[in-house]
Amino acid sequence: MEDKNLETQTPQTGTEKTANQEGEKTTQKTTEELQKEISTLHAQKEHFREKFEKASSEITDWQNKYNSVVNTPSDDYMTDGEKAIFERQKLLEKEISDIKAEKELNKKFYEAISEYPDLKKDEQGFMAYLLENPSTNIKILAESYLFSQKPKKKGLETPTAGSKAEGGTGYTEEEIKKIRETDEKLYTKLIKEGKI
Repeated sequence: MEDKNLETQTPQTGTEKTANQEGEKTTQKTTEELQKEISTLHAQKEHFREKFEKASSEITDWQNKYNSVVNTPSDDYMTDGEKAIFERQKLLEKEISDIKAEKELNKKFYEAISEYPDLKKDEQGFMAYLLENPSTNIKILAESYLFSQKPKKKGLETPTAGSKAEGGTGYTEEEIKKIRETDEKLYTKLIKEGKI
């Protein structure tokens, strides 16, 4: 009776292995198929990106050509009055852009002065400095201007490290030389103590 129980309890390993193997094969096939699809999609993505960049550059070129043709009419088709109006319009557009740039510069200037009050001492100098570098960040300009205006120190800087004792060691160079040559122990002792 025990033999019958063993037979019913033990699974059939032959059929389980074939089912697992088939499942693994289908999984491998789908993984390979997915990898192929992914590589195909990457290739398509790259192809369309290149086409997009090419089309974008062509559109930009056409827009530039169109704007240059529209903004500069031919002198052959313009009367003298139209030419004068066109030139006057160009001058006015330039003046407007100059006024806008000056307004933006003044805004930066007063922003910097409100943040760095030390700039009030030399407003004209800072404005000239700002005009030299109009596209630079205003905070960087203000800080660099203030740094360049600091008074320069004359002479050598005083040492901040080392022995604080001022003055000599109490020995002349000849005495030190004599001690070094005659009494090595005393010489090393003086060095360790920092006396020479």
